[in-house]
Amino acid sequence: MKRKMIIFGSCCLGIIVFIVIILVLSMNGIIGDYKYEFNTDERCTIRLTEYTGNDTKVVLSTHIGPFKIKYVSKETFSNSKTVEKIVVPPDIEYIVKIKENDVLRELEYENGIKEDCVDIINCKNFEKIFFPDGIEKIEFEYAKCPQLKDVVIPSSVKKIVFNFEETGYSEAHKNDKYYVVGDGVLLFYNGPKDEIVIPEGVKNINVFSVIGKDNEEKTRTLYLPDSLNMCLEFGYENEVTFYGNNQDISYDDLYDVKSIIKAPKGAPVEQFCKDNDIEFQESTEEEEAIRKEKTEAASSEIIYQDN
Repeated sequence: MKRKMIIFGSCCLGIIVFIVIILVLSMNGIIGDYKYEFNTDERCTIRLTEYTGNDTKVVLSTHIGPFKIKYVSKETFSNSKTVEKIVVPPDIEYIVKIKENDVLRELEYENGIKEDCVDIINCKNFEKIFFPDGIEKIEFEYAKCPQLKDVVIPSSVKKIVFNFEETGYSEAHKNDKYYVVGDGVLLFYNGPKDEIVIPEGVKNINVFSVIGKDNEEKTRTLYLPDSLNMCLEFGYENEVTFYGNNQDISYDDLYDVKSIIKAPKGAPVEQFCKDNDIEFQESTEEEEAIRKEKTEAASSEIIYQDN
């Protein structure tokens, strides 16, 4: 009987403690170095709204008490007056956006992380990013940071979405026609825009660097290599894009293609175009020979990152 009473009392105490925590958190407030909001409608998660500490180095938290941090407001770190370095652990499940902060200098992703999760834009003193070996995708934006000059992309990186626009890094490579990093990723392209030739050996393309979002009215021809293992994610109506017959190519990311796609008969892209109402034309033997000649010749112009 006594044992049952102890068990019952412990259960009641646990329930009371849990209810108190819920009530305290639901009022929102400050815990440690953060102001937060409590989201009862999303399985009891936390949204950070402000960093109130004075540390110069911050390791991003994954939880406050037993509650998972799910969101971070743009103001949380954008408004910080002390944080010079942010460290991102591999189990982070939220996105951080930092804009117009003149204090932040460094960002470090810890070993084990596979994808980045921080946007850093218009931070004039930001100068260093560390991407660990093993990271596979760099999908967030690091732009308008003039002091960001030396960036090392690990060989494990298979995809880069943005092109480090208006940074010291992009400025340093403005004269490189083809600058390739990671696992065959064409990061910077500084060649002609009316006829774009992607060299043999390139596996993935930073589309914003190659095509960009402007000059949609400009007529263009694009020649893609056999080594390419991805599709171009968009294409304008006035473009003709020549693909090869790579059987390992993936078309999962193709979402806004208005250009004409040409490839040899039986190429995987033919069926994809038919399934997605994209105009496909079979390339002639002469067109295919020209594509191969151009892409193979261009490979001698690649500048590779020194790892």
